Amino acid sequence: MKKTFIFLAVASLLLLAISIPLILQKVPPNEFYGVRTHSTLANGDNWYKTNKLYGECMVLSTLLFFCVSVVVGGWRKTGNDAINIGLFVVQVGVPTVISLLYSNSYLR
Repeated sequence: MKKTFIFLAVASLLLLAISIPLILQKVPPNEFYGVRTHSTLANGDNWYKTNKLYGECMVLSTLLFFCVSVVVGGWRKTGNDAINIGLFVVQVGVPTVISLLYSNSYLR
């Protein structure tokens, strides 16, 4: 297995693990953990909804990361590192953008 894939897989599983408390709405508004924007920190309801959405998107994107990696063979020693890194960036970026857009919709 490629070292890059192993590193990204461990990071993906870590993101998956920290998403679970967000989905279960166990993390109160704070300055360190979760989607922290002005609108989420100012409103508890917005905090829980936005972070739940982020967690759900992160779980889905992590599953897609692993599925696409299997299909394109990113885990093989001959796999392409650029594909794995690109998949990881998408995995992290999409949930972030979706949750920020959702959070900002409360400002209107």
